[in-house]
Amino acid sequence: MPFPFTYANGVLDIALIDNFEANMIDDTGNQPGIGDNVATRLLRLMGGSGLVKSLGPNFIRYIKAWRSSTIDAGSSVGIQVPAVMTKIQSTSVDELSTDECFGISSVPPSSDNYVTGNETNNFRTTWIFKTPLTITTVESGETKYITLSSFLGPDYG
Repeated sequence: MPFPFTYANGVLDIALIDNFEANMIDDTGNQPGIGDNVATRLLRLMGGSGLVKSLGPNFIRYIKAWRSSTIDAGSSVGIQVPAVMTKIQSTSVDELSTDECFGISSVPPSSDNYVTGNETNNFRTTWIFKTPLTITTVESGETKYITLSSFLGPDYG
């Protein structure tokens, strides 16, 4: 599952759902990854895009937790190159084979096989990077440039 990003009015932040805070902020040093069950999910574009103008407090907390062993105390997290975000939804591929983009069944699929999530996690809608985001931190007195992007793998075309 991609990061549970939120985006509104130019502010990129992270929703603290699905134990994100405990697993990625409180437990320091965890770098971004592609998440769990990537092979069993597809992403559906929801439309819309927006430019990141600032970072929300949860996003900043995550960056500081991730870089906790090297980031200077009191270092701010700034935007060097803003990203364009686009909205997606994680969908199940239970009705599809793992190698193909179609499925044939003698049983009609239920709607549960299409959309993952629930009301608590906004039915797994999130935002991904349409263009990369480069942020800055100060580590050991030196400015570091961290570029983040959404890598969805070759299966997501």
